[in-house]
Amino acid sequence: MLKKNAWIAALFAATAMLFMGCPEEGGGGGGGGPQPIIGNPIVDANFLRVTGRQNSWDSIDIRAGKAVGDDTNTFTLDNSFTPNKAHTIKVFGSTDPLQGGITLGNTDSPYTNKSPAVSAATNGAFTIEFLYTWDEISDTSQNIRIQMPTTATSFYVYEIIITDEDGTVSYKLSEDNDIQDLSAGATITDDTGVVCLQKAGGPTITVFEQVGDEPVFQLDTPVIAAPVAGSSTVTWGAVPEGGDYKVVATPTAGGAALTITTELLSLNLKSLAGIVFESEYSVTVTALGIPGITTDSEPSDAVVITVGPMYEAADNALFDAVEGLFETGLFANNWGVGGSIVVDTDATGIITRAPGGSALFSIDLTKLTDLDLDETPIVATDTIKINFAAVVGVGQVKLTAKQSGTPTDLTPATYIDLTPANALGFIQSGAGTPPVSAVSIPAGRYQGGDPKEFVSPTVLYFQDNSGGTAAWKLKIVSIEIVHAE
Repeated sequence: MLKKNAWIAALFAATAMLFMGCPEEGGGGGGGGPQPIIGNPIVDANFLRVTGRQNSWDSIDIRAGKAVGDDTNTFTLDNSFTPNKAHTIKVFGSTDPLQGGITLGNTDSPYTNKSPAVSAATNGAFTIEFLYTWDEISDTSQNIRIQMPTTATSFYVYEIIITDEDGTVSYKLSEDNDIQDLSAGATITDDTGVVCLQKAGGPTITVFEQVGDEPVFQLDTPVIAAPVAGSSTVTWGAVPEGGDYKVVATPTAGGAALTITTELLSLNLKSLAGIVFESEYSVTVTALGIPGITTDSEPSDAVVITVGPMYEAADNALFDAVEGLFETGLFANNWGVGGSIVVDTDATGIITRAPGGSALFSIDLTKLTDLDLDETPIVATDTIKINFAAVVGVGQVKLTAKQSGTPTDLTPATYIDLTPANALGFIQSGAGTPPVSAVSIPAGRYQGGDPKEFVSPTVLYFQDNSGGTAAWKLKIVSIEIVHAE
């Protein structure tokens, strides 16, 4: 059943209050972009929650010119727009407090943002808007995407309003029967039958129902699973209508509690910044309410988790079996005592990263005499292949390749990925026993000067900004220069 539209008065009242008394142009009020409406502006209508974001394109698309003629849907431009007119698209939502980079953008190349990027308010609310020309709306290569960085792992869309240049409202999420007729808890998929909106990427888009304008209930208390011996992970069950969860780990021996918010249903305590390995923690989980809809649950019963060592014994054994390169002066910690990279001095070729701040290390290719760079320097068409083995404590670690002797990343960004797919422990992506992984770097990405031109690299630089407890150990097994045929 289509929900009542009593939210309209509240929405416009809130908007009027926000803009009342704003300084006129030139008055020094700061920032001419749309200001966020505080709180959920709708009453008695369905809205959407986007979760499971791993990429910036995991979002919601507003169908436009690209969707016309697509045989997977029945969309035509007059479903959402007045033909041949410019339209203002306005989106009301919420996400993590102070999250920046929220905008409306293109769905396809050129991947540019359209609206000025805004930041969420201290309570997470945001408003984005942009005036689209008819040519932009009808562009057969583009739809319109609600865009934000992956630091926002989830967000809500309360309302979308599309208004043509004459002031006629041509679309509202709160009046879209395809959405409003869905039951709370339904998910939006490619075959749901929603005409004007579509899922972008691989997130989960869930329908929520707003009843009235006050919280309707307190969330149930999460139930934590019994700890598993030898595991540093705490796991709990999903809470109906729940969103994010707050995990609090308190040292049983005394000391400051560690807190993190996650949308997942488990957490490896090794990933917490400030964790003390091989120590006991009392852990509780609280389901966090959605402002204006639900209130936080009570904290769960506490469980005691013993955090294991930084590296597990089995991972160490595999890693130790790999023979790494070592030549005097081959590896260097480029930030000295201020960095957290350590190059082993016992001729083992191990590069390690202790928990801490950003770190930089280098590989001096001139120390590898078999490469013979004096006689055969690297050229732009070559490929630098690095075979490596690594072990990590927890989480994902990417080492960013840098231009020689500069803080600039290669273009496009290039990494040694120590933990594909957030794998824990020793990398299992290669072949053989023990496995060895590889990264291939096109040499043409090493450039310098203005305008940019190829600079033959002799020293490779890699930076790790992961911080926290992202400790790792790395061996470079071999380096090859592959020449183009």
